[in-house]
Amino acid sequence: MRKGRVNAVTNTPGANHKERGSKCLDSKMGNKQNKSNKSKDNVGDRKARGDRSNETSQQLDEEAEHFIQLTLIREYPSGSHEQTSMDVPSNMLVTDFLSDLQMRFSIPAERILIYRHNGNVPLPNRKTLSHQGITDGDILRIRDGSLN
Repeated sequence: MRKGRVNAVTNTPGANHKERGSKCLDSKMGNKQNKSNKSKDNVGDRKARGDRSNETSQQLDEEAEHFIQLTLIREYPSGSHEQTSMDVPSNMLVTDFLSDLQMRFSIPAERILIYRHNGNVPLPNRKTLSHQGITDGDILRIRDGSLN
């Protein structure tokens, strides 16, 4: 009479089959879950990393920040001046630009007056530097409005 398979290591009938079967089921289920989660994670990871492989280079170039170099001349009431240069994004908000100038020259932002080098009228306070017509190489004069 035949008893069935005997595991040579544990000497128990059918042990190999049960262990193998449970491992197979677990590993198959695990693989299915891992695959489905992995594909979702990859999409999320690509978005989080900013993977833009599907976009054209023209779209990416349009969104890239274009930096412009400005020469700033800080004018003092005594007639003296201080000259520095500054690289800024052309799409920088005026409020951010004023904050940078405030830190650089220690003038409260609401009192800063910005003039073109060859003009006597302060620049209007529009959204971005490019909206004001400020381009690469421009020279700007900076004054404290309360001292004029």
